[in-house]
Amino acid sequence: SERRRIFERESRRAKLRCIRYEAKEGKKTKGNKFLKATEVATLNSHKDILQQSLNEDYVCIFEDDIIFVDDFLIKLNSAMAELPSDWDGLHLAGYSPDGSLQDYSKRLNRCFLSWGGYAYLVRGKAIPKLLEVLDREIWQVDSSYCQIMNQLNWFKTKEMLVEHLAGYSFIQEKEVAYKKLYTNLAVHIVTGK
Repeated sequence: SERRRIFERESRRAKLRCIRYEAKEGKKTKGNKFLKATEVATLNSHKDILQQSLNEDYVCIFEDDIIFVDDFLIKLNSAMAELPSDWDGLHLAGYSPDGSLQDYSKRLNRCFLSWGGYAYLVRGKAIPKLLEVLDREIWQVDSSYCQIMNQLNWFKTKEMLVEHLAGYSFIQEKEVAYKKLYTNLAVHIVTGK
């Protein structure tokens, strides 16, 4: 697919060696009263990767509709060098509403809310907590993490290290402009609508 070609080109450009996991198919998955079938399939894909990574020090999860910034690996390594030894997770991009970030270091913010499950790192020791909230199958991946982020030692890079491409979303099953989506999400949270 075009998305796959773009991601493979981007990961080569970023000098990353990625292991590709085939996403769960929404057509073969049932939705529930909270999530569409495609959202449950995405949730299950993230859960599978996390379950396979339980014994790893950490795992990087990238969805295939992203573009890496120039010098991605240098910037990621610099940010990771500033993480405390007891970190649990690190978002590399996404939307965080006002008041949800706290200055931590030159390249990092402490993060209490962040939407954007398309590029993040998680420590093996934090995976059981993430799996527990994902197993509820009430929220999408990023919204699930938001439910427990304040209980974890979670961080976010100050610089967005990836860009989430606008275009057709297999999860949303429609064309999506992510910047607009996150703005609408913030309005929804703040107003409660």
